[in-house]
Amino acid sequence: MDLLTTRETMKESFRTYLEKRGYKPSTVKDYAYRVDRVLNRENLTWDSLRTNITQLIPDYDSSGIHAEYGAQGNRTVINALKRFQEFADSTRVGDTRVHHVNQSHSSEPGLIQVTTPTTTITILIKERNP
Repeated sequence: MDLLTTRETMKESFRTYLEKRGYKPSTVKDYAYRVDRVLNRENLTWDSLRTNITQLIPDYDSSGIHAEYGAQGNRTVINALKRFQEFADSTRVGDTRVHHVNQSHSSEPGLIQVTTPTTTITILIKERNP
């Protein structure tokens, strides 16, 4: 089985996460753009960033090796990374904050719903054709 996670899906999920928390559309767009820029600098994907965000934030924060870059736009870069960390923490399957996983009651086969304190995530599982 493959877990279908694409760059655009995770990026859109991050944008939705920010919108639901009341961020202005311009901030949502800017934060997603700033995360994209860091991904390009670090040669990472959205999925690998979710795994490595905790190690990356200190590099872009005030005393890190990329602090100057992180401080761009009144610290927009580091703030975007910190919001992404919150997003990643709230959606991480296997995290102790996950409250419920429901596969048997989903409306379609191959869908799993994961519920955390702040989010419900629907994951599509697709079998490979032999």
